[in-house]
Amino acid sequence: MNETGRHREARNGALRKKLGERIVRTRQRRGWSQAGLARRLGVSRERLSKWERGLHAPSLDDLELLSEVLEVPLWDLGLGEPPEEEALSPVEMMTLARYFTAMNRLLRPWLERLRQESGAKRET
Repeated sequence: MNETGRHREARNGALRKKLGERIVRTRQRRGWSQAGLARRLGVSRERLSKWERGLHAPSLDDLELLSEVLEVPLWDLGLGEPPEEEALSPVEMMTLARYFTAMNRLLRPWLERLRQESGAKRET
């Protein structure tokens, strides 16, 4: 293997290791065992273990599923930078505020009913 190939393999190994560490950290933050996350993903625990140890890299489909199941964006798994966020203009902020105010008015009766129903269920 030439120098470029060795450099690329070292970089890929470091990326796999970083991804594995982030999977472990995120899984543990959720209080899930390795077997529990593997079950949610529909993969074997051994396969997940190899991802977490940086021995193998998940496929793109598996990365998407990991992001969804762990409820984190891909960049939180160490796969790139978050997109640049553009600041909202004052007009956009006012429009959003109006929408949220209207949604609050519309949803309030339903939320109150749900609170009452859940309170009644707890009492029984």
